[in-house]
Amino acid sequence: AQSRLTLGAVMGDSLYSVEAQSSYDGAPLTNSPIQFIASAGVDAPTSLIAISPTQNLIGAANYELPEPIRVKVTDDNGLPIASFQVDFQILAGGGRFAENGENNLNAITDASGVAQARWTLGGLGLTQQMRCFAIRDNEHLQNSPLFFNATTVESQPQKLIAISGDEQTGAENAALRDPFVVKVVDEFNAPYSGHAVIFSLIKGDGIFIESNDNSCLSTTTADGFASAHLKLGSTVGENAYSINIQSFNNSGLALQGSPITIHANGTAQRLRI
Repeated sequence: AQSRLTLGAVMGDSLYSVEAQSSYDGAPLTNSPIQFIASAGVDAPTSLIAISPTQNLIGAANYELPEPIRVKVTDDNGLPIASFQVDFQILAGGGRFAENGENNLNAITDASGVAQARWTLGGLGLTQQMRCFAIRDNEHLQNSPLFFNATTVESQPQKLIAISGDEQTGAENAALRDPFVVKVVDEFNAPYSGHAVIFSLIKGDGIFIESNDNSCLSTTTADGFASAHLKLGSTVGENAYSINIQSFNNSGLALQGSPITIHANGTAQRLRI
């Protein structure tokens, strides 16, 4: 007698158990029941599949794309292949991979069979192309290599985001421990550098250390951050200080999220005798 077992989707060693038994006149035959053990695994890798779009990717020149390029390696049954090497290579545009700053990247698939690369695009107006390939036994997998094409555009400041520094408490006539920090990003959520951000004290009698005044102009760094450090005055109490932070686009309109209002608390200095 025989029977064929179709395994399920769960993979691993000795996960499946089958018992065969027979009896005669109510008594089991010799050696009955017999137990069979089966293990389930994936077949060899056969296909490389693009998860990310291969065409019409758009990003700011000289900045990383908002989402990584993702591909998947599978077997003949479409099951994921983990721990398999996938190679990414930038062919045109002068870009680089954020992971290593180079134009070549070796990635390993995760438990879902997915490998990814963070693509920082090159200069404005340049053709941007990257390829991805996977090889087994000196042969490309099905669909390998894959080609990804992107277009660079000149980004614009889009949004002002509060990062840190709100609701600090400091002693009168002393500087707060930490600066107020905000971030400016473009329409692709990439950091926008060299952009003006205005910090204004609208409540309380402190000054900004950078300007020695109650307002301060800060320029965003390469990472899009702008900051200002406040020295408190004699005003004390909860939310005794209010700071208005604003930034505008190239047309003079306020960025999304602008203005941001944050607060600080002032405490009286203890008199030492």
